[in-house]
Amino acid sequence: MPVSLLLATDAVRAADEVSWYDVPAVRIIGLVVGAVFLIAAIRAMFR
Repeated sequence: MPVSLLLATDAVRAADEVSWYDVPAVRIIGLVVGAVFLIAAIRAMFR
């Protein structure tokens, strides 16, 4: 097995072990997007 392929499979295995909820940037982006959708829904209710 070539070294580059071996490193790629190790990276995929390492990525599979990490939950999306453990990545801080994903949580922050989710918070921002959720807040935007919530504000848009509340504004749409009163139009």
